[in-house]
Amino acid sequence: MILIWGFKARYKTLETGRFFCPHEGGDRGYRRVEARKWFTLFFLPLIPLKVLGESVECESCERSYNESVLTMPTAAQMRDNLADAMRQAVVSMITADGVVDEAEKRAGFEVMQRFSDTPYTMDDLENDLRELKHGDPASGIGRIAGMLNEHGKESLLAACLEIVFADGTFDESELEKVTQAGVALGMSAAHVKGVITHAKEVAPEA
Repeated sequence: MILIWGFKARYKTLETGRFFCPHEGGDRGYRRVEARKWFTLFFLPLIPLKVLGESVECESCERSYNESVLTMPTAAQMRDNLADAMRQAVVSMITADGVVDEAEKRAGFEVMQRFSDTPYTMDDLENDLRELKHGDPASGIGRIAGMLNEHGKESLLAACLEIVFADGTFDESELEKVTQAGVALGMSAAHVKGVITHAKEVAPEA
């Protein structure tokens, strides 16, 4: 009798979920799989041997990735983080000088419409003004700094300036808040100053 034996790798699904697929550039389903070496007899796996490793497989493009890919935020999480950070930044800019001005509120609402894909109303802004007025804009902005390129950072800081300039004034308390936002974005002092200078040029009444 001839014995046909050998070894074969078998794959076991450990978990499934949603992740950001680097290849396809969007949220996709994934499987986290474990590869294990088996002893086979007549092509049938009989004895499990050592674990060869684990990987993450995209269910859409079927590419495999290191498990570290699961530490990356999904596109949905990035959108939520951006919306949350912008809400805190908008409230901080509106309340920076201690006066909640209607012109600043309108400017803040317009900024939220541009920067957030999440539905946002004036009622939401009023609620945020009550709930988030003592928050630190730098903490929220710091969490999204890595999501933005240099142009994105400049646009966000310019939006903050758009809010504080809306009432026609720009005092030291507002300058401090804007500077904190720029630092949280990882911008240099010179870069922040340049954005502020440009914003003043297009809003000469400030």
